[in-house]
Amino acid sequence: MDTVEFGILRFIVDAPKKALSALKLAGFVASLTPVVALRMDDGPGSLTKIAKTIACADVSIEYLYTCVVQETGSAFVILRIEDTVAVVAMLAASSYKACRP
Repeated sequence: MDTVEFGILRFIVDAPKKALSALKLAGFVASLTPVVALRMDDGPGSLTKIAKTIACADVSIEYLYTCVVQETGSAFVILRIEDTVAVVAMLAASSYKACRP
């Protein structure tokens, strides 16, 4: 939960448990939050299609990040949603595949 009492810094990492351990060892308050990462087309309307698919399932997106890897031209969206398992299954049925760390 965001607050004015302290700042929140979110990391997307390939080894979440290792990162969590390192942050806690360094004295930081840290926790893991499940997210879903999807590869998407890097073009107009791509994010809209994903958002509409999720909205049709009556699922809210709490927040999201997007990025493009210039070397490969791959675009990604990372979504924070309540029920990641159900959304991954629903997206797979809609031809979207979740990325694995």
